[in-house]
Amino acid sequence: MDEQTSFYAAAGLAAMIPGMQYAIDQMQKQLDEMKARLMTLQGGAPARRGRPPADPEARSREMKRRIAVSRGKAVPKSATHPRDRNHPEHAAWLRKMKRAQKKRWEAMTPIVREAQLATMAAGRSKAAA
Repeated sequence: MDEQTSFYAAAGLAAMIPGMQYAIDQMQKQLDEMKARLMTLQGGAPARRGRPPADPEARSREMKRRIAVSRGKAVPKSATHPRDRNHPEHAAWLRKMKRAQKKRWEAMTPIVREAQLATMAAGRSKAAA
């Protein structure tokens, strides 16, 4: 095989890989659904669907939250998002968001700004109706 033919063969194989991976993922999803359905038909409990995140820190937070929920304990106020008025860091978050929005609006061209304002006005009039 000459160099050009092998290049095209390699390019063709490389182009097929994402599609094959997608097909494998879809077949695995179908297999999991079939197994869950079979477990239900056989009287067993289906497998739990929600899996914790792969990131160790996020996984730790999620598992602590799940444990608190299963024990019936309320999640502490400090665990809420800073956009919540009761959060201790709400004021700092609000200042940060205002700065970011102001920077974003200042970076817009007049045409884009007018289009954004028109979209916002249309949304308000639609919500009022």
